[in-house]
Amino acid sequence: MAGDRHSRPAGPPPKVVDEGQRARREVENGFRQHDRLVQVIDENLTAKTFRLRRSAIEELNRLAVDGLVDHPGGLRSTEMEITKSAHKPPSPDKVSVLLDELCDYVNDNWSTRSAQHLAAYVMWRLNWIHPFEDGNGRTTRAVSYLILCMHLGRHLPGQKALPERIVEQKERYYRALEDADRADQKGSTDLSSMETLLGELVTAQVRAALEAEQPAKAPRSVQHPTQDVPQAAVGIAGENIRELKKAPSQILIKVIAALIVMGVVGLFARYGCSTSKAVGSSSSAGDAPSHNQIVDLTDGN
Repeated sequence: MAGDRHSRPAGPPPKVVDEGQRARREVENGFRQHDRLVQVIDENLTAKTFRLRRSAIEELNRLAVDGLVDHPGGLRSTEMEITKSAHKPPSPDKVSVLLDELCDYVNDNWSTRSAQHLAAYVMWRLNWIHPFEDGNGRTTRAVSYLILCMHLGRHLPGQKALPERIVEQKERYYRALEDADRADQKGSTDLSSMETLLGELVTAQVRAALEAEQPAKAPRSVQHPTQDVPQAAVGIAGENIRELKKAPSQILIKVIAALIVMGVVGLFARYGCSTSKAVGSSSSAGDAPSHNQIVDLTDGN
């Protein structure tokens, strides 16, 4: 369906607020959510263990909508409707159980399913549940990125991170959600559209980081030592490089997989755990995704 999707509580419209103040608060909240997301990834990478918990999802929502709703991070108590979507989110009395089931699915399938699949599942299912009064899209993109990084065991490098790239591909993103919704209505789970989209966007993110690292006149493709690469990394990069047909595909797959798994050419060491810059500050090709990349992420709920 064309146009942006927005969700709102069913019934009378909410109290009118100053749109300028709201926009500023959304940007500030985006900074805080981004910083906390980086911190959560760091904490779990250090602990070398991870389980998706409902409290983490609720915290990321609280940071996204603090000062914008009465109960930030709290599960909704009203029916919801999503404009320009055929999907009607479940009733509020089912939200808590569904959110626990989402976490169980990710945790139970952590060792048997790919990072791409689990991130796609979260992207679809959390949107499908729509557990919060506001900020569901922003929260979902953050949680999906958390799953991706934790499953791969790394911060992903690149100036423009996956959440922003999704916002830039809103129509494909919405279509992927609708495709998964239709499959669910038929009693099946088909996330192929979302998996394809996420795979292509992650490939673009990492490839951009690789190109930024190379000297201006260096060859587009760089040979790295051949080694065994975990299948999860190949699954992200391998089948999703149609836009990169000019590069030798097998070489590029090894380069991207090595970047993700091993941190070659110092990319992860350089910007994996770096702190964010304030809006308007200067940046170079080697910086981590910064607050500059968060400003527009409030779009699309």
